[in-house]
Amino acid sequence: MVEFTINASRICIYPEEVRRHYDEIADESNVFFNLLKEFQEVFQRVTRHIKTTSMAVEHKKKLVIGIRNAIDIEHETCKQRSSQLKRMAGKKTDILKRLELEYNALEEVLISQEMEKDSFSNV
Repeated sequence: MVEFTINASRICIYPEEVRRHYDEIADESNVFFNLLKEFQEVFQRVTRHIKTTSMAVEHKKKLVIGIRNAIDIEHETCKQRSSQLKRMAGKKTDILKRLELEYNALEEVLISQEMEKDSFSNV
């Protein structure tokens, strides 16, 4: 049996078997396009999720970099303060040594003066 098919621009005559095959292909194509549409939707959701996750990771990365920079600055400040304290301790040690020498010299002067005083007293 032959069937007539009217398309927008032409009239086609197909045997029944060809028309059924054409309908099957059309149905399979519709199924394929629906699956393709579902795939695109899933792909878009996955892409959005990856974008959101990568933005969160970038935000955390920036926070970590900021913390690391703060730690580096604090470390450098501590090194400078340590050097400053070592210099100050060195200066104080030098002052202490000088004062000890002066004290010892004054003690020697005191002892010698006491000896002279005693020598004058004994005369």
